[in-house]
Amino acid sequence: MLRAPHKGLIEPGQTLVCLGDSITYAPDGYVATMRDVLALQWPDNPPRVINAGVGGDTVRQMLARFDDDVLAHRPQWVSIMAGVADTVWELLGRTGSTRPEELGSTPQEFGQTINEMVARALDTGARVALCTPNHFENHWAGGDPEEANRSIDAKIAHLYAAARQDDVLLVPTAEVLMRASTEAARRGRRLPFTPDGFHPDELGHALMALAFLAAFGYELDLPGL
Repeated sequence: MLRAPHKGLIEPGQTLVCLGDSITYAPDGYVATMRDVLALQWPDNPPRVINAGVGGDTVRQMLARFDDDVLAHRPQWVSIMAGVADTVWELLGRTGSTRPEELGSTPQEFGQTINEMVARALDTGARVALCTPNHFENHWAGGDPEEANRSIDAKIAHLYAAARQDDVLLVPTAEVLMRASTEAARRGRRLPFTPDGFHPDELGHALMALAFLAAFGYELDLPGL
């Protein structure tokens, strides 16, 4: 619950478009949680939160639909959660695909494409939030999770670099999940967040939503904390 009254970076009636892959698309995921919490904060004029996630999308596929799926809504804020699908397709390829934009991206290609989307959004006067993609867990059966996480970390470095610009916010969603997992391990507990090794579960999405709201300046009133 947000402490009331409190004014974060998203104002009443503004539009936030959340761009991403299947992690963003998840119907009951972090986007839905943010939408619900912000609606409680501003019941008379809630921000409009639009889910522009598409399962399996790479950053180059996101760029191809950026004008229609993001800028057409004339948002004041654009968030981008990308990197997991890019890493899956980068390491494994996509069966039967010959289109480069479907085949994932190296960290360098990822950074270049992120920079282009950020520039397009800023040119319209929108502000941008870049969310760090979650890491792969050891039970991912699709490939080598250590190799995947090396690519994820390199992609995250490009997000940090892009967030040095004015009007670009870094949302440390991956770091929050890692911190929770590390703290659980310190207490002798194992705390996985992904049933399949890379798609966050309900708890993972809840923590990502909290990270997002905190990064946007909302003070969270959590019982017992």
